[in-house]
Amino acid sequence: MRNLTRALALATAVFAAVAGSLPAHADPLPVATARSQRALLVVNRGNRPIFEIRIGHDAAQTWSGDLLGFATVIDVSSGREVPLGISPAQCVFDVLATYQGGHREILHDVDLCSTSRVDFTY
Repeated sequence: MRNLTRALALATAVFAAVAGSLPAHADPLPVATARSQRALLVVNRGNRPIFEIRIGHDAAQTWSGDLLGFATVIDVSSGREVPLGISPAQCVFDVLATYQGGHREILHDVDLCSTSRVDFTY
């Protein structure tokens, strides 16, 4: 147990040292660890269930993993809070919803530091 605690402490220290030495542009997408934990209410005002929510940058085609998680959907006329692990220094992202059937809707340039809700309407 003591060795495991030491190993965990060493791994945490190494991670912090490496993460602190990376330039700002080395982290194009949000990561849920060691970040500000906020939530975004995603509301489905469309006609089909939403199967995936991702944030990223459409122009660069860089997207986070699915924020809804496996086997979770947002039904028509429903909403769901999704956790955002984003750096306080990075606020503006595109938000991508993928509907049943594969249609994608993107909300561009959403300031996630000042916005707590987005509505999708497909």
